[in-house]
Amino acid sequence: MQVHHYITGPLSVNTYLVVDEETNKGFIVDPGGKDTSLLGYVKDNNIEVEYIVLTHGHGDHICGLKSYQSAWPEALVIAHEEERDLLSDPKKNYSSMTCGCPLSITADRYVKDGEELKTGQLVLKFLFTPGHTPGGMS
Repeated sequence: MQVHHYITGPLSVNTYLVVDEETNKGFIVDPGGKDTSLLGYVKDNNIEVEYIVLTHGHGDHICGLKSYQSAWPEALVIAHEEERDLLSDPKKNYSSMTCGCPLSITADRYVKDGEELKTGQLVLKFLFTPGHTPGGMS
C-alpha cells in the first residue's frame, strides 16, 4: 500500500491518495482543492481511482471534488449517510465562504458504521466518528 499526502485547497486540507501496489487501484480522501501534482501522479502512474472518500461535508474538504470527478468520472463519491443534509446545503457546508462558490454534493454511495469497500486488495472500513459534523467518519 502506498499513501501519498497532499496539502490542498484554500484552507490547506490534508488530502490523501492511497494506492494498492498490486492492482494499481486506489482512492482519494478529502479533496480539499484541485492539486495538479496529485492529478499528474495518478495519470503518470496509470492509477485507477475507484473512490473519492469524504470524511465529512464541510466546504474546505469538498472544494476540489468537481475537479477530481472531471478527471475520474467513474470514481464513486463516498460519504456517511448522516452527511446528506450537510453535503447538499451550501449554507450548512460553508462552501461559499471556504471555496468561493456554493457547492451542493450528492454522494454516489452513503455508508454506515462498519461498512466495508474494496479497492484492489485493500479493504476500507468506515468508522462513524460524529462530533465535528453529524456524519463524520474515519
